[in-house]
Amino acid sequence: MEEIKLCIELIAGVLSAAISVAFDIYVGYRLAEIKLTGYRDRIFAFGLCILAILMAMQGRWETNAASVVELILFTWYYRKYGLVKVSGAFMVGLLIDFLYDLIIVFLQRIPNISELMLSLCTLGLSIVYYPLCILLIKHFRQWLLQRLEDQCRKIFWSLLAYSFCSLMVVNLINVFLDEAKPSVIVYSYLSIGQAAFIWIVYYTLRRAEDARFKAQLHQQKQKELEEYANYLEQSEDNLRAFRHDYRNLLNSLKVSAAEGNVQELLDKLERYSAENLDSQALLKYKDTNHI
Repeated sequence: MEEIKLCIELIAGVLSAAISVAFDIYVGYRLAEIKLTGYRDRIFAFGLCILAILMAMQGRWETNAASVVELILFTWYYRKYGLVKVSGAFMVGLLIDFLYDLIIVFLQRIPNISELMLSLCTLGLSIVYYPLCILLIKHFRQWLLQRLEDQCRKIFWSLLAYSFCSLMVVNLINVFLDEAKPSVIVYSYLSIGQAAFIWIVYYTLRRAEDARFKAQLHQQKQKELEEYANYLEQSEDNLRAFRHDYRNLLNSLKVSAAEGNVQELLDKLERYSAENLDSQALLKYKDTNHI
């Protein structure tokens, strides 16, 4: 009976670790926009999965070490896609992993829960938790890609790195939570709260910056439209007189053409264009269709 329990615990542990590692690598490839195009990439991805699973099965310390090793190897191998983008994409998956580990910590605090039940609960949670996270990643993929590629990408990466380090420290502290002093426990929750707070501040500042940029863009567009409208108003008299000028010019061109004076005809066209058509204004507003 004990052997069956140990076997079930081992299988549940392996499956949970495999799901977690596969999710990390999936998020890394997905957000970094990397495709497995050759056998080398496939061998690397498979080897990284096996290495991380073997490390994660050894214990909680090794799980955190596996996360760091995954991050370093993945970033180094795909560094040509950009260090900030690749490492930031992979850290998103690791952060979701750390949140999963915190949930497991709470499960471990349930009184009188057996190792077998804990292993089954961990596996069941993995099966539900990670598919939901994949749906969230797909939903927010464009938003995350923009943050990893825009001018403020280093700030976004710094927040990811800070949250990664904070949650990893909290995860390591939870290894010794039974022996930890209340001050250490308080520090853990403060670290989580601080990481959440800086993300709220970042989101608020980005919304304000986006709103300011849109307002400036709108003002610039409005200024161009007002300038174009003023140009049309100033040219209104010339436009109204165009029909009269056109008739006179047409009669003059007919006479010149009948007399065979081609040069005089060309000179009149050039002179009329210079006096009545503002070529610079036409080029300036060539993309404006409506006011």
